[in-house]
Amino acid sequence: MSVPKPYPVLYEEGAQDVVQVFFDKHGRPAVPSSAPSYVVRDIGYADGDSRRDLTSSANSTLDSASSTLAVAAGPASANPLQLTVADGTDFVAGRMYQLATANGGRAELVDVLGKTGNVLELANQVQFSYPTTTSTLKGVECRATFPSAVANDTNRVPGDDVFAVDWDVEGVDGVSLVRQLVVMRRRDRVPCATFADVASVDRDLGVKLRGRDGDELVLQAYKEVMAQARAANVPAEELYIGDDGKLAVVYYALETFYSLNKQASQAEWARERFEKYFTALTGISADSVRVSEATDAGEPVDQAYHPFTRA
Repeated sequence: MSVPKPYPVLYEEGAQDVVQVFFDKHGRPAVPSSAPSYVVRDIGYADGDSRRDLTSSANSTLDSASSTLAVAAGPASANPLQLTVADGTDFVAGRMYQLATANGGRAELVDVLGKTGNVLELANQVQFSYPTTTSTLKGVECRATFPSAVANDTNRVPGDDVFAVDWDVEGVDGVSLVRQLVVMRRRDRVPCATFADVASVDRDLGVKLRGRDGDELVLQAYKEVMAQARAANVPAEELYIGDDGKLAVVYYALETFYSLNKQASQAEWARERFEKYFTALTGISADSVRVSEATDAGEPVDQAYHPFTRA
């Protein structure tokens, strides 16, 4: 039996939902008889320590969506990746639901990707057969709240603390107390420019570099510009505001490509424009803070092979 992955919450992102779905003793997704109560805990502290409980007991929110099927569903249906319900009003794309027969003999979890009226598009194919009118689709997700005071606590280091949501569940066969592990992490950063932005400046480059090579070029340029911005004491978030950060990444990527391919005049042209936008972003000349060939982790780049070099 695999160990469930901890549920992620984001550092410095305020109060956030922690979502849980419960399964009965037979492994079927189950809808509790009422919204379960929960406590959020820092389980790095022992029982009895006043710092352990981060919230008092509170009631979760149980998704109340429910409807019978208007069209029979199953692997033999015209589209087993689609459900048609009698009333799709309360169903939300991106959530999971319990699809079950009237007597509870069959039940499975379905993940709704999209909705058009009463027709729901699914991420996973329906496994069993469900007759119309007597089968139901019900909300099964329970939501607890991870407290903003903890998520925004700058004295905590993402990944160091281990949290848990302890659920008290009623109406699920064979289940009463459930511990759900929670881990806090930083939001994944993504480059503020894309290879399409780079290729729009130099169309020939769009032909020479495609797919992963182009994406990697932009990613490495982004990391280098981020490193230089940090050296200039510019918060990382500044690179997501306006066009200056984006254009600094675009022209750094171009300079990198031209330099590695020994196109000196083009590299100088790209360098001048990079410096223009970097200075507009930080107020500081790029030359005064240049970090030589470094990754975001501060490790040197191996020059033995470079994917952007083209003969």
